[in-house]
Amino acid sequence: MSPGKFIIQVAVILAVLLQAACVIEVHSDGYEGDVSKVFGGIDISSGDDVGDVESVNGGIVLRDNSSAHRVETVNGSVRIHDDVSVYSVETVNGSIRAGRNLKVQDDVSTVNGSIDLQEGTVVNNRVSTVNGTIGLYSTEVGHDVETTNGDIRLLDGSVVSGDVVFHENSTFFRGHINRPRLVVDAGSAIKGAVHLYQKVKLEIADEAEVGEIIEHY
Repeated sequence: MSPGKFIIQVAVILAVLLQAACVIEVHSDGYEGDVSKVFGGIDISSGDDVGDVESVNGGIVLRDNSSAHRVETVNGSVRIHDDVSVYSVETVNGSIRAGRNLKVQDDVSTVNGSIDLQEGTVVNNRVSTVNGTIGLYSTEVGHDVETTNGDIRLLDGSVVSGDVVFHENSTFFRGHINRPRLVVDAGSAIKGAVHLYQKVKLEIADEAEVGEIIEHY
C-alpha cells in the first residue's frame, strides 16, 4: 500500500471514530423515538419527549421537563435535571443523579455507582445498587431500597413503602471493610422491614418511623 493511500485510510478511520464519540443532542417539538449510541454521550434537550435512550460507552443527560421511556447506559453516568419523567433508569458502571420532581414508573438501579434523588422524586418500584451509596431526599419509593456495599440515607421526609435491604457482602475479606450505614432522619419513614444480611451501622432518629429490623447473619 502506498503511503498516500495509508494516510487516507487512517484519516477516514479517525473521522469515523470522532463522529462515533461525539455527543448526540436531541431537539424535537414532538416525539423523537428511540435514541441509541455505542460511543459517546446522549443529551436530551429541555421539553423533549423521546422513547428508549441507550448508550454503551457514554453518559446520558435529560434536561428540564423532558421525558423518556427506558434510560440505560453501560459505562457512563446519568444526569437528570428537574421535572423529568421516565419509565426506568439503569446504569452498570456509573452514578445516577436527579434533580427535583423526577417521576419513575419502574426502577432506578446501578451496579457500580451511587444514586442521588432529590426533593419531589417518586419511584413507583425499586431503588437499588450493588456498590454505591443511595441518598434519598424528600423522595417516595413504592417498593424496596437495596444495596450490598454502600450506605442508604433517607433524609428530609423520604418514605420507603417497601423494605430496606442490605444484602450479604460476599467479599472474602469483608471483615476488614467498613460497615455500611443506614441513616434515617426524624422526618423519614420505612413502612416495611429492614433486612440486614450483614452488619450495618444504624443511625436512626428516635422520631423516625421504621418497621422491624431483622438480622439474617
